[in-house]
Amino acid sequence: KEVLLRLREETHHPTIDLILKYRSYTKGITTLQSYLDLADKEDILRPTINTCAAITGRQSSENPNLHNVQKSGVLLTPYPVLARRAFRPRPGYVNLHVDYSGIELRLLVHYAQEPELVEALKRPDGDPHSMAAEVFYGDRFKKATGKERKTLRGSAKNSNFAVAYGVSPFNLHSSLGISTQEGVAAYNRYRTRWPKLAGLTMTIAKWVKESSDGYVETIFGRRIHVPKNKAYVGTNYLIQGTAAEILKRAEIRLDRWHMKSWSDRVRMLLPIHDEI
Repeated sequence: KEVLLRLREETHHPTIDLILKYRSYTKGITTLQSYLDLADKEDILRPTINTCAAITGRQSSENPNLHNVQKSGVLLTPYPVLARRAFRPRPGYVNLHVDYSGIELRLLVHYAQEPELVEALKRPDGDPHSMAAEVFYGDRFKKATGKERKTLRGSAKNSNFAVAYGVSPFNLHSSLGISTQEGVAAYNRYRTRWPKLAGLTMTIAKWVKESSDGYVETIFGRRIHVPKNKAYVGTNYLIQGTAAEILKRAEIRLDRWHMKSWSDRVRMLLPIHDEI
């Protein structure tokens, strides 16, 4: 896919676009057809919510998977099938989407204690993902407007997590949609600016190795086992495990509030990572 996108940019040959469209639309059709196949006679999907299947405690869904639905504004997907538009409220109802603002990034910054990002998150207008986009893309992001700016910020957001979770400097280019050489340079700029966040995986891996039998402990005191020979996954377990606990507590409080305030006329339909 990366090679096709590079060829598309360099040659502008129409065949490349046809290949990208075919691949994207074929997958999109399969996804949308699965929704039709799994819907009941009232066109309602009733996915299975797995509350404790993942080792981190993070919730997931299946039949269908509604935690990974394609959206627009993805740099590496120029022809997305906007499957999210397939979902509508039931007749007579409205859907409300509520979520925690940047919960995983906030946890990453909390554990890294990166001063500039801590201060940014304290401000109502603080946006570490836009700050990262400036570091990754430089003037290209500063001059971008509208859809392009949104797309670059989205790619920088993915890359923000990639660096914190330990991506190699030689692999960062993939999520940024730039060359390997440009990706290494972008990684070095990021690490120079925020060394604690860029080095967080190594820090937490050290915690795992120094623990008695290999584990990370969430803010709420739950220990998640991490094999010492795979200590690098400790960051993922710690951040996603803590985020999962925060959302599950929120679901319990929200359900109680619904019952008390609305006599169950308002209900939770679907948890998606940090959103309900």
